[in-house]
Amino acid sequence: MSLLLILISFVYLRLITAEEKCLIGYYCAHNGTVDNYCNMKMGHTAMSSAGQSTCIPDLKIKNVFGDDARVQVTSKDYPWRAIGYLNTGCTGTLVGRDLVLTAAHCVIDSNTQQLNNIRTFYPNQINGKAEDSSEITWVWWGTTKPDTYREDDWALLRLKKPLGDQYGYFGYKTLDDSAMLAAQGTLVGYSVNFLNGRTAGAHIGCHIMKKLRNNFYLHNCHSGRGSSGGPIFAFWDNSPYIYALNVAEYRNGGTESLWLSQYTETNANIAIWSQQLFEKIDELRKS
Repeated sequence: MSLLLILISFVYLRLITAEEKCLIGYYCAHNGTVDNYCNMKMGHTAMSSAGQSTCIPDLKIKNVFGDDARVQVTSKDYPWRAIGYLNTGCTGTLVGRDLVLTAAHCVIDSNTQQLNNIRTFYPNQINGKAEDSSEITWVWWGTTKPDTYREDDWALLRLKKPLGDQYGYFGYKTLDDSAMLAAQGTLVGYSVNFLNGRTAGAHIGCHIMKKLRNNFYLHNCHSGRGSSGGPIFAFWDNSPYIYALNVAEYRNGGTESLWLSQYTETNANIAIWSQQLFEKIDELRKS
């Protein structure tokens, strides 16, 4: 039996009390069902207050490799405050005075290939609350079939209010392949497998691992459903620049993402970036 299986078996059998927590990648259950007394704000480090519960492996967590390296984004300072939550459950980032970058599948209905109910951006949401918000008045997208054309899975949103004047906004860069792989980045996203998506998580010091094809990259930044549209950024000359956009995970044909003991290309996370997107941001910032 592998060390990982031994660890899973051990944790599965271990009971926890109100003062203890399950490990990342597990949830607590009581009498064979999810413990409704768990503090779900703690996400996958949920604490039980129902006396005793059992730590169960959560096979829907995605895509964390080894120990979860994400930290809470509770800062109200720039640039963290320029990242926010969309009412469709995704992440968006201010890239202009009234312009937000996200993923196309966050705004397109996969069945109708039309706009979904995207309507509001909440900058710097912390613990489910934001001090401000703006209606979305216009949307541009790279494709209406993001599952088929993943490298075009981007969207730009025009806000009714110029929140960038107050919260600031990110720069953006197009890097060559060697610089892309060398950059030490940060991914921020409102993942449901981290604090239930109520506060953003940041994985600082992650990397683009491989260019799989044009505009399509594999990365090892920890993420989950809700982090789609999140920026991968780094600092140049003390200013933050987005150089890749988190959009999905690569599951090698699987239907469910798994918590993994280590990064592999078979189960990597996916980022995109293109000259077309770069030029579209430029165009819309000037209009």
